[in-house]
Amino acid sequence: MITKPQARTFLRQALDRGAEFNAYDLRAYQVTAAYKAADALLAGRHAVLTLPTGTGKTLICGMAAALYLQNRTVGRVLFTAPRRTLLNQLGTRSAWLNPTFPATAVGADPREDDRHVMAKFRHGRVIFGMPEFMGTRLAAGVISEKILSQVSLLIIDEFDHFLTLRYRVADAVVTFHEAIENLLSALPRDCRLLMVSATTPAVAKSPAGLRL
Repeated sequence: MITKPQARTFLRQALDRGAEFNAYDLRAYQVTAAYKAADALLAGRHAVLTLPTGTGKTLICGMAAALYLQNRTVGRVLFTAPRRTLLNQLGTRSAWLNPTFPATAVGADPREDDRHVMAKFRHGRVIFGMPEFMGTRLAAGVISEKILSQVSLLIIDEFDHFLTLRYRVADAVVTFHEAIENLLSALPRDCRLLMVSATTPAVAKSPAGLRL
């Protein structure tokens, strides 16, 4: 992993290259959050990012993905969310990534067939899609094993909307909804998760509390 000053320089250059798509003012806490998330993910751990609305979570997610990919030459990152409007917003606000890492969306066009999905996965390093759509296509073998093996990070925005909380006698266990479970089962076992929300349930903040 590069140093934090190097990360700031890399992100500033990436944002400058993508300024025609999205113009952002980079803030110190955003670099810190993205750097810490990427550092954990590259170390093989899952990460949870909790920040209030309006602090630039979408930008931070994009920066974390960029830092992650900068250290993984063949890696691919998937973005997903509980609502298509939110996912479209994520894709639009992350267009600055394109000059550095090709970003694309799957499933947005109803005319899109499996050939389009295959082409987008081959071309894109960052892919946006609803969990049901991506899980179904991956499970059906639409994506080649070689490309699928390169998917090493799944970013879930508003991940708390995908959680089911089950109380037991001694504790509580949090599991994902079926759509996310199906997507995860189609991804490589070592794929890391970056889970993002403005309101993270306390039981999900601990790795022991979230069943993965």
